[in-house]
Amino acid sequence: MCSSDLVVTAVLQSGSVVNLMVLAFVGSGVLNLRNALAVILGSNIGTTLDSWVVALLGFRFNIEMVAYPLIGISGILMTLSEKGSSRYLWCRFSFGLGALFVGLDLIKGGFAGMVREMDFTAYAGYPLIFFLLLGFIVTSLIQSSYAMVAIVLGALHAGAITILPATAIILGSEAGTTIKLLVAAADGLPAKRRVAYANFLYNVVVVILVFLATRPLNSLIADRLGLTNPLVALVFFQSLINVAGALLFLPFLNTGAAYLERKFPDAFTTARYIGSVPPGAGDIAMEVFEKETRRFMALTLRFMQSCFGAAPESPHRTEDSDFSLRPVHAQ
Repeated sequence: MCSSDLVVTAVLQSGSVVNLMVLAFVGSGVLNLRNALAVILGSNIGTTLDSWVVALLGFRFNIEMVAYPLIGISGILMTLSEKGSSRYLWCRFSFGLGALFVGLDLIKGGFAGMVREMDFTAYAGYPLIFFLLLGFIVTSLIQSSYAMVAIVLGALHAGAITILPATAIILGSEAGTTIKLLVAAADGLPAKRRVAYANFLYNVVVVILVFLATRPLNSLIADRLGLTNPLVALVFFQSLINVAGALLFLPFLNTGAAYLERKFPDAFTTARYIGSVPPGAGDIAMEVFEKETRRFMALTLRFMQSCFGAAPESPHRTEDSDFSLRPVHAQ
């Protein structure tokens, strides 16, 4: 599951989009909680693949020579293709990729001008926690860790910041992307809140653990691995923490899913039986549907009885023995 989601996130160029899709799939019952958690782990790794493309290609040659022809050709072919066809989708992807490189070129030029006009040495003495919070706040506002990585790479390439505060900003951006999912699931089903809370908890735990070892990790990357190019070192740092985090949490998916189900229990009116029937079950599905219908009718009658004082108020009683539809006798 993780490997396929890694590729999907790399193609979509947005971990937030993948996570919102997961939220919708979990809410509709297409994905169970354990698989949804695995998808989130894979999407976090997938976001780093685009960072590698930017670090290895985006700063090595004149992007405009490739980006503008790519936008023009793909845009023309997109208008001549049937909407929704395979060629149309590939052209749309190429158009977006070209626009991405144009935006990166603007970031490069903007930071180069800022370095000439501003003195960034005053920020060198700030503690790493400042840059961590900066990455968290900015990413929470723009809701794109990929855009944040591109901005930091541009600043690093222009010499506005050094590698150590850059890694702290990237760490903060890892947690900042979780805010959108928390907001989207705030008033949703318990299943959606489980996924959003798991995404937030996972990223926060990884950020705290890695932040405590930021300096040793940077020394390891520069001295032991010999990655002296700051752009490559930064992207390697981002990939390392996401891969290590996924490997660390992958064995605990079942335990984490059980904890989240206890923390966010389903409402008592949630369907109990019909969700366990596979598609195409035939007569069995009809029997289960009838049983589910009887359950909801019994719950409705019990609620009405409790409202009029005809029965004790016990909204959480949903045993099979209560499914017999007895008439309501006047008291």
